[in-house]
Amino acid sequence: MMLSELLCLIDEAVIINKFFSNEYSYDILKEIENISVEDMKNVLLKEFYDRIENSFRKANNLKLKFKGYVYEEQIGKLNENEMQIIIKNRWNDILEVEENLYMGN
Repeated sequence: MMLSELLCLIDEAVIINKFFSNEYSYDILKEIENISVEDMKNVLLKEFYDRIENSFRKANNLKLKFKGYVYEEQIGKLNENEMQIIIKNRWNDILEVEENLYMGN
């Protein structure tokens, strides 16, 4: 999957969880809830962070034994920007969307 597809799935899970949860069985709804959570327990969000972190490390020739994210803040900003773009393009007619899509620095 492309990075944008990962975020689109998260967005879709959030919408289903908030507005259409009564249309799914308990098992499916539990998985949708897990995908809609915006923390590192979400396997799709973790995959997004991992892929970008690995790309940054390769591009900067970093061979760290550190298991955490060196670029967590920057990846978080990218994630937020991408989600705002998805929301603006998919849900602009339904939701009130923040006009300033891009976070500085």
